[in-house]
Amino acid sequence: MTNEYRRTLSDIDIIINEMEESQKNKIPAKLRKIIHENKLEDYKSNIRTDIPLEEQKIHPDTQAYLAMLYLNYWCEDENEKAELKKTLDENEKIYQKEIEEKYSIENIFKNRKEKQIIKEEPEEEINEETQIMPYKESFIKKILNKIFSFFRRK
Repeated sequence: MTNEYRRTLSDIDIIINEMEESQKNKIPAKLRKIIHENKLEDYKSNIRTDIPLEEQKIHPDTQAYLAMLYLNYWCEDENEKAELKKTLDENEKIYQKEIEEKYSIENIFKNRKEKQIIKEEPEEEINEETQIMPYKESFIKKILNKIFSFFRRK
């Protein structure tokens, strides 16, 4: 189990401990025990008990875990579950669309072309200087090679 996951469990444990007994009891005791036993003991959480949860900046993993708990244990009826699932699906579609736009092949090549247009002439000069030049043998080297070729024939 990763430390990041164990930090999430630490935050969840704090949140569950601050809930009313009726809400705590909706979560199976076995799951609460697993959360409590696997949390990171020396982790100093940013969750504050004196501020409402909605006003705090909570890590996305903790938010996802809370959403799962809400969906599975705290939803009052099937309509509420269906509404939450619909919201989660819409959020996932938005996220996938953002990822698709960010990493689309067209955008990657578009960004490269824009970067090339922005580049100034000094870099082009460097490229011209580093081009491969054809190899030209010197006159002395040609004579030496000719002499060596006579010795190799024999």
